Amino acid sequence: MHIGKLKIRLFHGSGGGAYAKSYKLQKYLDSIPLEERPHILQTGHIHQSFYMKQDHTHCFQVSCLEDQTPYCRSMGLANDKSC
Repeated sequence: MHIGKLKIRLFHGSGGGAYAKSYKLQKYLDSIPLEERPHILQTGHIHQSFYMKQDHTHCFQVSCLEDQTPYCRSMGLANDKSC
């Protein structure tokens, strides 16, 4: 998505969480060629909020819009509820 000169990339992701919140963001950003890297990267899927800046990209791990579900609770997964 482009807004003027601002380049934003949204990515849902897959799989579970990693040993460190930054790991999947870093690996995904590293897979994007330098000339295609966005100014802002937003990823989701693991229901945990996190922010980091790598190189010139602001990276957001977006959390979820609902409270912890019975399924997540049974799996020992926490949800960060935010918007």
